[in-house]
Amino acid sequence: MWITLLIASALTGGKVESTSQVCDTKLYDCHNMYPEAPMKAAGEVPDEEELETVCPDLVKMADCFAEYREECKELFEGLFPFYDRDGTLYKEICNKTSVLRSKYLTNVDCYKRIENASIYMLCYNEAISVYEQYVLSKETSDPEVMFRRPCMQMPYVLGCVAAEVQASCGDEAAETFIQVEKLKDSTDWIKYCLHNLEYKNEIYTDFLPSIQIAENLRRQINKVLDVLKEEITE
Repeated sequence: MWITLLIASALTGGKVESTSQVCDTKLYDCHNMYPEAPMKAAGEVPDEEELETVCPDLVKMADCFAEYREECKELFEGLFPFYDRDGTLYKEICNKTSVLRSKYLTNVDCYKRIENASIYMLCYNEAISVYEQYVLSKETSDPEVMFRRPCMQMPYVLGCVAAEVQASCGDEAAETFIQVEKLKDSTDWIKYCLHNLEYKNEIYTDFLPSIQIAENLRRQINKVLDVLKEEITE
């Protein structure tokens, strides 16, 4: 990679180096547009009033990242997972004509209650325990076990939270929660796992069949996986 860039730089009189510097500055500027203080105050699930405060900056940030990806794609595209601080999500949620925004705001009080009850952390800890039991049952010393952990744990966490949302607030709230999570940076790793045939097979034919969980939780995990598979391009 770096040898290629050096050769290109020599042939173009330093154009690649200059482009790299411009792109680095652009990326830094995009990240700095994130409204840290108001987003911290709003928490993970901003309501309509909080969105009114943070959306102008979030939309500018999302547009900046979109420009970065277009202007710098020849230099960086495909080299690493791209994280835009959930700009893709907020571009949608901040659009007042968005169906997803409408459904999200209809259920935002429910999501706030789930957040305040620390359900995510409870589900995260549960996912760790379930995966560790799964690894023990495999009796394997495969060094990739830890690398594959997110492929199993992350869908479990989201399915677990979705099951709690469904139990507390109904089917539409749970379905909307999954659609919102789909647009977050944090689900990029799951999408990668589903794109990798070996990891995908382990999720569906080994991990899920082997764990003992409530059927509603299993349904929600499968819904999470189904929605994220829609985002994968072969």
